Amino acid sequence: GFWDPLGASKLDFFGLELAGRLPEGATIGYLRHAEIKHGRVAMAAFVGYCVQANGIHFPWTPFPGFTEGLSPPEQWAALPPVAKWQFFVYIGILEALGECFPAGEHYALGGKPGVYPSLKTPNEQMASCGVYPWHGFPADLFDPLGTVAKLSEEKKERGRRVEINNGRL
Repeated sequence: GFWDPLGASKLDFFGLELAGRLPEGATIGYLRHAEIKHGRVAMAAFVGYCVQANGIHFPWTPFPGFTEGLSPPEQWAALPPVAKWQFFVYIGILEALGECFPAGEHYALGGKPGVYPSLKTPNEQMASCGVYPWHGFPADLFDPLGTVAKLSEEKKERGRRVEINNGRL
């Protein structure tokens, strides 16, 4: 069922719903999208932490000065500042792509929260603006192995409900 102990579904963060600039429910769409996105990032970060903590890494030296046997926080501290900024810039680019070129209708305008535009095959808006790189991308963020695309609409809908209700998969 629907559980909202803080009353977040009735919030209007930016006053845009009351002003009529966004439809009713835009704030809850924003909150759902944020919860799904941050849940996915948290799951990926947890897996990455576990992998690094067990000493698993690529066979080559990832950066000059890499020291074997460091914990994940020590590895982050050992990264050169330019490498850390690469992470933040890449995250910013992905955020901008997701907000400016949504897959279908934007989540605040009634679209599906948690859906990210394809990086393998750009939508018409991405291609017409020239933001899609000429070399393309080998995989999508949302469905890198193509397994979700093969599911029926009923299973996809159930998966979205489970992800929203549980906060995480």
